[in-house]
Amino acid sequence: MPQLKKHNLYKKHFNIKQENIILSFEGEFSQDKIVALGEKLKEKLSNLNEKNKLIKKTFAIFIELCQNIQHYSEDKKFNNCKNKTTCCGIIVVSEDKNSYFISAGNVVKNESIDFLIERCYYLNNLDDISLKKHYKQKLYNVRDIKGFIGGIGLIDIVRKSKNPLQYQPVSIDNRLSFWKITAKIDKEI
Repeated sequence: MPQLKKHNLYKKHFNIKQENIILSFEGEFSQDKIVALGEKLKEKLSNLNEKNKLIKKTFAIFIELCQNIQHYSEDKKFNNCKNKTTCCGIIVVSEDKNSYFISAGNVVKNESIDFLIERCYYLNNLDDISLKKHYKQKLYNVRDIKGFIGGIGLIDIVRKSKNPLQYQPVSIDNRLSFWKITAKIDKEI
């Protein structure tokens, strides 16, 4: 009989409960999986008796973060994904008494890190009026200075969440890093 890899499933289950994780997915992000995960998130939030407005806002931010993984992850060029047309990453939705947190992570090129940090820092320091103006400007600007397409998604996340983005790069090697970004959505609307 083959040797089974030891997993402490109880410990993993306990950690998920301890961290109030509502939904977690790690793997390949295709459009079909994003839709299925989004529907599961809406179902779970409905079961928690959340207001429809909060469900829609949380769903929209979740979908945007999933699409960021799908479009920008370097995993498909790295080694984690079997299907080279989809991208790998992780997304986790958790909660505390007052807020929901959506954390997304994926592999990016090191040369993108400074730009991502600058983008998040810039957006975090805009007020609502400036965010709206910046959003409208971006609608007409297809590429940014460094060649990144769009940029509207992050603006939209900050506008909808009404909270600063939390972000953290973790170096993998001299070419790649793991980029983690978290959006906080307050339960009281």
